[in-house]
Formats: sequence, structure tokens, C-alpha cells
Amino acid sequence: MIRSFKKCLITGITGSGGSYLCEHIVSKKSNIKIYGTYRSSGYLKLLKKKYKNKIKFFRVDLTSFTKIKKIINLVKPDLIYHIASNADVRGSFDKPKEITSMDVIRRLRKELNIRKIGHAGTLDPLATGLMLVGVGTGTKKLAELIKLDKEYVAEVRIGERRSTGDLEGEILEEKSVTEAAEILRSKISAALAELIGTNSYPVSAYSAIKVDGVPMYKRARRAEKRGQIVDEVPVRDMTVYVAELLDFSLTNSAEKNRAVATVRFYVASGTYIRSLAEALGYRIGYPATLQNLRRTRVGDFDIKNAQPL
Repeated sequence: MIRSFKKCLITGITGSGGSYLCEHIVSKKSNIKIYGTYRSSGYLKLLKKKYKNKIKFFRVDLTSFTKIKKIINLVKPDLIYHIASNADVRGSFDKPKEITSMDVIRRLRKELNIRKIGHAGTLDPLATGLMLVGVGTGTKKLAELIKLDKEYVAEVRIGERRSTGDLEGEILEEKSVTEAAEILRSKISAALAELIGTNSYPVSAYSAIKVDGVPMYKRARRAEKRGQIVDEVPVRDMTVYVAELLDFSLTNSAEKNRAVATVRFYVASGTYIRSLAEALGYRIGYPATLQNLRRTRVGDFDIKNAQPL
């Protein structure tokens, strides 16, 4: 297999094992180029001296997901060996719209040729923003990251309620928005203040929360195919620390009058923004649904430092 490749990247050369692997590959194929990442290894000096231009090493922090990915993109190897496959590597990424969280993981597995990759919290396909990713033993620490507080910027469409709690679903209830902008803005600000604290809300039937070991959205999809709607949904305590109105607008047309409230939510883990959107509408006397959602913070991790996909 080695003979069919011209560039080989070996990540995580931390001792004699990785160094011997480099030498073994070079000795088997005279025109192959070896690239390696390492923390420290005395054997590498001997290899550099012996093979000169045939081996090139990058000294990097093996826990830096970003740096390892940059080297892969720079080298564009035909073959990758991961010596330190159990390295504690974590990174943050900006998930685009219309792909699932597992799509992100599949893409990274393919790019990095690493199987053991996981994430710290699902984002719906229509949502964008911060996703924390772990590699190797870094996946063991994802459970701690899932528990961290989170910040979202949500666009709440006022005037309709949908089966999924967002724009993906069918309209279940409609009501034209007829109030003056300033009056409705005042009502929304007051309702947001009421959301602060710990309250119980129903969870969307299309959420990832499991009931009897089965994700809710799978039950809902099966019911949808039978022409049914899941009415019985779990109720959960959700904690909101901040609910700030950032922007507000009215959309008037001959058929539908809607309003859109852009809200910054800072919440505890286990809080569903779709539930908060519907709760906001209920408090101001209108059906409401989530129009757009972006996760901007998880604990101390900020979207500003996330890598685009």
C-alpha cells in the first residue's frame, strides 16, 4: 500500500515508535516524502541528518486541533498515520445552515482521517454557530462541555406557530399582527423579562431529547409519515439568565402581517430556544415560532474564535 503514495503525514511523533515508522516508510519507497508533527523527540535529529530532504517535521502542540488541520491542508498528503490517536484535541467550528451536527463530524472525519471525533451539543440543521469538537481522548471531556451555559441570538417570528417550532414545520396557528410597532415592542420587552429565571416549558416534538431511549424527532417523523402529530411531549425546567431584545421589525403584506423579534438569550444547559420562542408569543398573545438561530457562546468559548467549515 505504501508504494502507491508520494506524500505521507505522520501526526503525533512522540518517541522512538513514530521515528522508526518514518524510517521504515522511507526505506520501503525511495521517492516518498515524509511530513511529521511532534512535541519533542531526540530521534528526529538523527532522521533529519540521515535522510535530509526526504523528511520534514513540524513542531506543534498535538492538542491543537486547529494547527494539525492547517498542516494537513498545507501538506495535502496521500496518506496519514495518526500515532497519537488518543491525543486530547478539542476545537471549535462555525456550523453553517442546512447541515446536521453529524454532517460536521463526518466532514472532519474525512478531512483528518480520524474516526474518534464527537461534539458537545447538537445544533438543528436550520441553526448556525458554535460547535465544540473533541478528538481522541478529547471526546471524553465533551460531557463536561455539554453542561456549560450557552448564548444564542434568535429571530422569533410572531404571528404563526409551526409543528416543529421553527420554519421547517407546517403552520398550525396563525394570527395577523395588527398592533403598532412601539406597543408590540414594549410588550415583547416585558414578556422577555418574565422569561428570566427557571420555568417549566414543553419541549418541541422535533427535539433531540430522548424518551424511552428514542429521540423525540424520530417519533415525530414517524408520526408525520402516518399523517399524525405527536401531542404528548415532555416538560422540562429551563433556566434563562438573560433575555435581551436586540432588534424588532414589522412585515406587512396583503395576506400576512408578521413581526420579527431578534433576541439574545443566555441560558443554562438543557434550555430549548424553540420552547422560549413559543413561550414569548404566548405571553404577548400571539403564536410564535423560531425563524433563525445562531449559537454564539458555550461557556468561555466564543464564536469569534471558531473556524469556518
